[in-house]
Amino acid sequence: REAIVLLKDKGAQYALLHCNSTYPAPFKDINLSYMENLRQFGECPVGYSSHDRGINIAVAAVALGANIIEKHFTLDRSMEGNDHRVSLLPNEFAEMIQAAREVEMAQGGVSNGRHLSQGEIMNREILGKSLVINVGLNLGEIIEAHMLDVRSPGQGLQPNRKVDLIGKPAKRKLHPGDMLFASDLSEKIAQAR
Repeated sequence: REAIVLLKDKGAQYALLHCNSTYPAPFKDINLSYMENLRQFGECPVGYSSHDRGINIAVAAVALGANIIEKHFTLDRSMEGNDHRVSLLPNEFAEMIQAAREVEMAQGGVSNGRHLSQGEIMNREILGKSLVINVGLNLGEIIEAHMLDVRSPGQGLQPNRKVDLIGKPAKRKLHPGDMLFASDLSEKIAQAR
């Protein structure tokens, strides 16, 4: 708290990083959730200073909202000094960065809301399901539950509308395998074909 007051007083930029300064830090002692406590100290970036082995904890910190990851890297873990044992080799460091970027992309944002992606829109029709009649029916004949099947593709009436069809008269002549549509629920009777 005193450090923050001093930094603010001097107009300095700063960030708060959670850290367990054991080398290497045991996973059970890391307590990544403490980053949330650091957020209460003001509008500054919050992050994680990693002294644990591997990349998983740093990537998890990103998933928990870390803006900064501080992680040592080395060219040789057998070099003298504690830092080298918990440091990443260059290829591991690159892997950590890639994983962190993927997590950031996957997080989206609360303000973005939930929307269908292009892939979901395409798959909705291909993988989706529709209500299909499995018998022939004449105009006006009553649709019963056993007459309805659920099949792909998802171009017709969704299966959750089955109860809306049961007990209703057919609005058109139906052949086995015909897909049902919202128009089959309307009050308007279709012209006989």
